[in-house]
Amino acid sequence: MIGRKITHNQSREPIPKLLLLGPANLKHVLSFSRRFAFDKAPILYNRSDLADAGKMGLRDVSILMVARDVAPRFLETAIASCEYDLTAGAELILVDDGSIQPIIWRSPSIQLIRVEEPVGIPAARNIALNACTRRFFTFLDSDDELIAGSVAARLELLRSGGWDGVFGQIGRVIDRNGRSIETPMAKTPFVARLTPETLKADNLVACGLWLGLFRKAAADAIGPFDTRLSRGEDREWALRFVAARPTVLAPLPSVNYRIHKDNFVHHTLYP
Repeated sequence: MIGRKITHNQSREPIPKLLLLGPANLKHVLSFSRRFAFDKAPILYNRSDLADAGKMGLRDVSILMVARDVAPRFLETAIASCEYDLTAGAELILVDDGSIQPIIWRSPSIQLIRVEEPVGIPAARNIALNACTRRFFTFLDSDDELIAGSVAARLELLRSGGWDGVFGQIGRVIDRNGRSIETPMAKTPFVARLTPETLKADNLVACGLWLGLFRKAAADAIGPFDTRLSRGEDREWALRFVAARPTVLAPLPSVNYRIHKDNFVHHTLYP
């Protein structure tokens, strides 16, 4: 089941090793990933490699975000991190899931949907999905940071490789002040093609929806998030998607993931 490990031999630091599982267009994924190799933080994509963002099709992309009583500075930082994509024509759909202090944000690139009474993350994500009319979408947590250029990079890989879903990787794990921190999440191996078995592996964080870019038509065929789940609805949905649709995990840094005392992962890593 496990194939040989491959690294590239360029002069810069190597990209994370690819653990090859199952049949996949490995040469295509490898050659694409090398174009976006990185060696310094903060991670920035080479804009010349991405060419014109409009040609990359960002006008076909929605960024979906759900927020409830999130710290204003986290939300502001998350929205600001989308500037590259919004300027290029992407849209942000922000669902305010009954925050005590209603979110107020005015921008032609942002569709703000207010839910008066909290419905929970799964139902709020379904509201965002139902509001999405574009061909592709990605999720972004309201306390994380989208890496500029990462949506365009994942979109190019998805389109050129014929995938229905592309998962990138965490760029940096950061604390509440934006400082890099070391956690097991930053040491994820990568597989060329995702399967339900690899997605269930304890050492994979590939189920993070904030790392994925998806075809809307494929997601519609999978169905909505399970509103009966109070936790793990993202993993359950991701498992259904990966089981039914061709999906790839590539070493493309996509999101800076924030860990702080108010989110679930913090309590999982630091009980």
